[in-house]
Amino acid sequence: MIKGLSDGDNLQKSLLSPTIVMEAGIASEDNVKWLKSHHYRYIVVSRKKKVEIPPDIKMVPVKQDEKTKAILVQAGLVSNKETDEMELYCHSVDKEKKEKKASGVYCLRTNQKDLNEKEIWDIYAMLTDIEDAFRCMKSELGLRPNSHHPERRSDGHIFITLVAYHIMQTIRIKLRGKGIHFC
Repeated sequence: MIKGLSDGDNLQKSLLSPTIVMEAGIASEDNVKWLKSHHYRYIVVSRKKKVEIPPDIKMVPVKQDEKTKAILVQAGLVSNKETDEMELYCHSVDKEKKEKKASGVYCLRTNQKDLNEKEIWDIYAMLTDIEDAFRCMKSELGLRPNSHHPERRSDGHIFITLVAYHIMQTIRIKLRGKGIHFC
């Protein structure tokens, strides 16, 4: 599936150069090595067991409450020479509340060295937006439970959810343009 996102075998010269975004469950070391060996750009959640923000890292706001301007997520970027990656250490107020007495800290890994803290976090945050939208749409459109055994059902399921996602995003953008920011 990933190979189908590019326009040829040589990604370094390709006009279409996708960025692969993966959550921790899929971002195994083997999968990251495969992405590197095939020259894909990626942003993945680190699988480090205990994530702590390095003491000398400068944290910047990457998500704020639109009304109160309270910082919801702050992040700091550091270069990891061993892996030749950038690591983005993030602290989320909501994640800290959800974890009940845990740190609310997680780390994103990327081989894209030309992005700043907010750009990396925004790209990763799209994944959670998409997952939330798909979960909601599958329920609202009555697409649960799903049987994906015949390929045509899988294709239909993916097609409907992608169309619905694009419609939803168009509506959200138009509402935001009018100052409406509801979920």
